[in-house]
Amino acid sequence: TWQQKLGLAKQANNLLIDNILNSSGNRIGLVGYKDTAADSNYHNLSTLVSSLKDKVTQWTASGNTCICCGVNKAAQGYNATGKLQAMVVLSDGIANIQCPQQGTGNPRQDSIEAACEAYQNQGIIVHTVGFGADADESTLQAMAACGNGSYFFANVNEIVALYQQISNELIKGTYVEQRVELEGSLDGELSP
Repeated sequence: TWQQKLGLAKQANNLLIDNILNSSGNRIGLVGYKDTAADSNYHNLSTLVSSLKDKVTQWTASGNTCICCGVNKAAQGYNATGKLQAMVVLSDGIANIQCPQQGTGNPRQDSIEAACEAYQNQGIIVHTVGFGADADESTLQAMAACGNGSYFFANVNEIVALYQQISNELIKGTYVEQRVELEGSLDGELSP
C-alpha cells in the first residue's frame, strides 16, 4: 500500500540522515516533492539530526510526482564548497508535472534536464532510486547518467537496505587523500 511505501521511504531517509551525519564534516538537506517542492517540505543543508527527522515525519503522499521540482529545489540549497556534492532522488512513480525552469513541455524530459543542469552548472552528482513496481526507471536512469551518478532500484522491502548501501558509498566519497611535501631538512608529521 502507499502508506507502507511512505513509511519505508521515511525509515530509509532517517537511516540516510544517521549514516551521513555520523561522519564528521558532512551535511544533509531534504526536499519532499509532490505537485511541487514546497518550502514546507524542504530542509536546508544541516547537521541537526532531530530537525531533519522532524521534516521527514511531516511528509505526506499524493498522486502527483514533480521530480524536476524536487531536483531544482535541492540544487538551490547547495553552495560551491569544493567538496563532494551529491543528491539522491527517490521516486515511486512517473514524472507527471512539468517545470517551467526547464520548459521542455514534457515532465519526464524536464526531470532529466534538471539533473543535467544540477551536474553541469553546480557539479552536483545526481543518484536516483526507483522504488517499487510503478517507478519510471527509464527517466531515473537517464537522470543518473546525465547527473554523473548511479541508478538503483529497490522493491518495497529492500529500500532501507539500499539506502544503507548508498549512504556508505557517499561517505566513502567524502574522504580525500592529502599529500604534503617537505623540502630541505624540515621534519614533519601529518596527522589524520
